[in-house]
Amino acid sequence: MGLFACFSQDLRARGRRVPGPGALLARYLFNPGYRVVVLYRLAEWLRRLPLPMRIGRLFALAILTRLSRVPGVEIRTRQPIGEGVVFPHPHDIVIGGGARIGRNATIYNGVTFGGKGGDIEDESGDLFARYPRIGDDVIVYPGAKIIGPVEIGSRCVIGANSVVLQSFDEDCVIAGVPARLVRRISRES
Repeated sequence: MGLFACFSQDLRARGRRVPGPGALLARYLFNPGYRVVVLYRLAEWLRRLPLPMRIGRLFALAILTRLSRVPGVEIRTRQPIGEGVVFPHPHDIVIGGGARIGRNATIYNGVTFGGKGGDIEDESGDLFARYPRIGDDVIVYPGAKIIGPVEIGSRCVIGANSVVLQSFDEDCVIAGVPARLVRRISRES
């Protein structure tokens, strides 16, 4: 997939009309959350390019290092982040090496997706089994920490400053330290 197709797909996944090049440039310049998404997508695209001597990976690493220094967003996941991800306030966000994030996630500042210590493998030998898996349309409010091999179902809401150490089904509101189910979200058709 082309680089600009990725940017357009991020906007379309949220149900938004894709603006022209001038509006995209303005959004990149003045919206720090969109800038994080664009730089992450650019790094992913460069990482996959078949360039000699791993030049693409070197440039991708440089971009990701810049992201961790300037806005304070450290994205080290080797799993692709789903399209439509939004970072409304992109500061102090850490996404660990094996974290999986679904489509249309909203991630606020101070959020950590971290792995649990040790080399925990599942039956298939998946070393990413020690990191969280986040479903589609999940909202993670400021300061939340999701640690270890937990699964958060689609359409969940994780409250501010929650520490999630266990898995939850879809359509849940999760809050507390340690996080617990506060209520179920009713889905009326």
